[in-house]
Amino acid sequence: MAAGWEEMTAAVKMAFEGNWYLLFFFVGLFYLLIAEKKWRNFTIPVLILSALILNPFLYRKLWVPVLTYAYWRTFWMIPIVPVMAAAAVSIAGKCRKKSLKGAVCVCTAVVCLLGGHRVYDSDTNRFFPITNAYKLPQGVIDVSDYLLAQEAHPRALVDSRLMCYIHQYTMDIDLMYGREAYGQYILAVGADQSAVFQQMESGNPDFQMIRQMMQNYSYTYLVIDRAKIPEGVQITDSGFRFLADVNDYSIYKVVQE
Repeated sequence: MAAGWEEMTAAVKMAFEGNWYLLFFFVGLFYLLIAEKKWRNFTIPVLILSALILNPFLYRKLWVPVLTYAYWRTFWMIPIVPVMAAAAVSIAGKCRKKSLKGAVCVCTAVVCLLGGHRVYDSDTNRFFPITNAYKLPQGVIDVSDYLLAQEAHPRALVDSRLMCYIHQYTMDIDLMYGREAYGQYILAVGADQSAVFQQMESGNPDFQMIRQMMQNYSYTYLVIDRAKIPEGVQITDSGFRFLADVNDYSIYKVVQE
């Protein structure tokens, strides 16, 4: 139970990234349960749902087996904003003076603004400002366009920061693996693809092994985040030809023997 509690709270901290909205939600919910009996058809189911999701016992027994890494997405089912808004409306409605009603609204807005933070300032790389019509990171667009300029249907091994997005932009690029490489989905990659993924994420990739696997499966292009290339390592020494730096990525082509 203690381990489940620690893992669950870590997931909560990761999802809310230090903002206070979950605290505001529970304060508002318990206020509504006490002060607004006529709303209990709404507040009691919300309380039960919250107790099921934020439950260290069910975290290990239900949420981890079913959702694995995506447990934090269950927080989307908790009506945090409606409850906060309902609590503010309820408090304002009990105020007789218009000035007090206005003060409640202003205080609620201030609390929401100060209790959160700009998600694009996060260091988790889970949120990106919109930079194009596709609402995708610009690097995805730039790398995809470059590969498609080389040939109509390129076959590529790409960095993990790209593999979840490229097929949202184009299906003309054949990837060695997608997000199923994480091993947390119903679909799974083969043993060879999994080994390549582990190498790409290891911090010290074996580019000779990666090149051999790419040749075995007829993949031509390697796209890697330049920050992941170990200092002093020349990928061209492992049978690749450098093509270009595009956005944050370096693109290489397998040299055919």
